[in-house]
Amino acid sequence: MTNINRYLATFDETIKLDWDHTGVLRERRNVILEHLRARLDGPSFDPCNQGSYDLRTGVHPLSGDYDIDVALRFNTTIDEWPDPVALKQRVLAGLEDLGSSVRLRRPCVTVFYRRGDEQLYHVDLAVYARDAHDRLHLACGKPGDRQDMRIWQPSDPQALGAFIDGRFKDQDKVQFRRVVRVLKRWKDERFSSEGEAAPRGIALTAAALKWFRVERRQDPVDRQVHYDDAAALLALVKAMREYPERRLKAKLPVAPGNDPFDRMTDRQMEIFREELERLERALTTALGSPDRDGACDALRRVFGDDFPGPEGKPTRKRTAIVASGSAA
Repeated sequence: MTNINRYLATFDETIKLDWDHTGVLRERRNVILEHLRARLDGPSFDPCNQGSYDLRTGVHPLSGDYDIDVALRFNTTIDEWPDPVALKQRVLAGLEDLGSSVRLRRPCVTVFYRRGDEQLYHVDLAVYARDAHDRLHLACGKPGDRQDMRIWQPSDPQALGAFIDGRFKDQDKVQFRRVVRVLKRWKDERFSSEGEAAPRGIALTAAALKWFRVERRQDPVDRQVHYDDAAALLALVKAMREYPERRLKAKLPVAPGNDPFDRMTDRQMEIFREELERLERALTTALGSPDRDGACDALRRVFGDDFPGPEGKPTRKRTAIVASGSAA
């Protein structure tokens, strides 16, 4: 049997998108925030990262289109802004002369950076305000939506990160993040990025929070305890594949407490479960392979060419983040 954990570790280092190392993305985010502060006709705000940057589960995108999620926590209340779209329109107006394409979308206001026809990265600005009990709500909706779609939805951009911090400690949490990142890259490799065919990254995170279990093993030689990512990943995939109902269900443990898998159609869910079965077979084959070549080949078929060969190096160069001066 081949120990594939060293290859999974190399793979994680290749695909991991660490906010601490994305200077260009931080710079662009800060340019947007300073521009908005100077031109916003409305209440002030406090920004924070949200999504995969806050959770530290981001991966380098195969498309090269980097996605930055930023929460704008406005110092106002939902009673003062009964129509959430009105506050989002103030944000849109404050970004009009930024020199980039800006669009108001249902969940956020998005700034797009392009080079010619190539989409380089985009920044999603989620707008929040507080209720009378100091609880955060997300502004949902866009112009033209029905009134029942223009709502303030209970949500806290950093609640999920706090939940994970409370659930896992130290290296247990590090293993959780590694496994989620590997699943996200598998999703990018195996599913189209168009429409809702692919499970969203937050759905895989919710599934991991429901079924992930920390796996460690003691080395019989050095007697040290090592984290077994391969076993943890295989156990998680098995738990999802063996879920007894037709559709996977994994509600978020924090507000709004929805199930991110709900967005997938029955057919999309069927394809997702078929891909889970292929992933389980590949992991089982790799773990049972008597040689490193066979193990790595089995995993490269599901994880893509960034998965390392026996020499420990990935075979495909990932798209680099562009220099700050190249995006208009």
